[in-house]
Amino acid sequence: MTLGTDRSDLPIGSTSLPVYLRFLIDKISNETGHLGRRVDFALPGLKLSVHAFEGTLIDAFEDNLVNWPTAYPMPSARKLSVYLAHARLPDMPRAVPFALSPGETSPFEGALTRFGLHGLHDPESGAWYAYDPKRSIGIQLLRGPDVYPPWEVGSPFRLFLHWHYSEQNQRVTHAGTLGKNGRGALLLGAGGSGKSGTVISGILHGLESVGDDYVLLDPRSPTTAYPLFLAMRQDLAGFERLDLDRFIPRDRPLNWQGKIQFSLDELGGRSLVKAMEIESLLVPHRGDSSRTSIRPTSASEGLRALALSSLAQLSGEKETGFRFFAEIARKLPSYSLSLGSDPTEIADRVSRFLEDGRTD
Repeated sequence: MTLGTDRSDLPIGSTSLPVYLRFLIDKISNETGHLGRRVDFALPGLKLSVHAFEGTLIDAFEDNLVNWPTAYPMPSARKLSVYLAHARLPDMPRAVPFALSPGETSPFEGALTRFGLHGLHDPESGAWYAYDPKRSIGIQLLRGPDVYPPWEVGSPFRLFLHWHYSEQNQRVTHAGTLGKNGRGALLLGAGGSGKSGTVISGILHGLESVGDDYVLLDPRSPTTAYPLFLAMRQDLAGFERLDLDRFIPRDRPLNWQGKIQFSLDELGGRSLVKAMEIESLLVPHRGDSSRTSIRPTSASEGLRALALSSLAQLSGEKETGFRFFAEIARKLPSYSLSLGSDPTEIADRVSRFLEDGRTD
């Protein structure tokens, strides 16, 4: 096949994958003339420069990615360049399909590292992701300007941030956060566990946060979490229960999960802080009592809640990622958070726990 042309429908396979990803990186990073916008972001320890096509997608990314140049002094920060392109632009390559031969295993989990690359293909949208850690260059190639994975809007460039920060022994982690005076807890759990509702309840009652869905975690003593994304989400039942009509119009379109998406900034106050020292792991679940309770649990339960969803949602670095999260779970105490039915009572109980560490 001829890479980057429209004359071949042959898919990329395991053998040709490294060649194709190198081709995408070299080709697209040299075609910035067709990418009409450059946006610079200041993230923790990182200068992120994005070269993108004009459109609603990069607008959404600007709305949802933290950009705090005054909070994170940049002179010694590392640099990452990401190129967001689509195949309908002039001189851009095709977003070629990917297919495994019978009996093959996916090369995306680890095998690509032998070639000094990270990558991913999203089969639903056809989007390609390629990252060269030596050059700190990432490429995101879409089939068209409005054809992208639905999770992109709320957590833009999360794969590139994941791959980049992993090189620094830091991790993009699927977790919520609540704290007081710069110290707090990670809230861990899959969808439906009550994690997001608990974070929002806490924020509405004066607690601090560095994020609801993904945060950056640095394990060096003290373990510290940093904000990356501003987006938050609630289903209609949670929207009603938390009385979010006070801050957010209910009539905005639902996202791909059937939830209303909004920014942490829309909740008012100054809840978002630039860093949070993490002192404990909280694993929420919906209880059968009206009263919220917090009890110690095992390090293994904390590790499962901390590692499984993060490793499942972020491609690559599984082995080093598990060791990373195991270190965190050994160092920090884990607690089971059995949620009551009243958001105010939940926030009050979590607040008292953050103050004195007392369990039930």
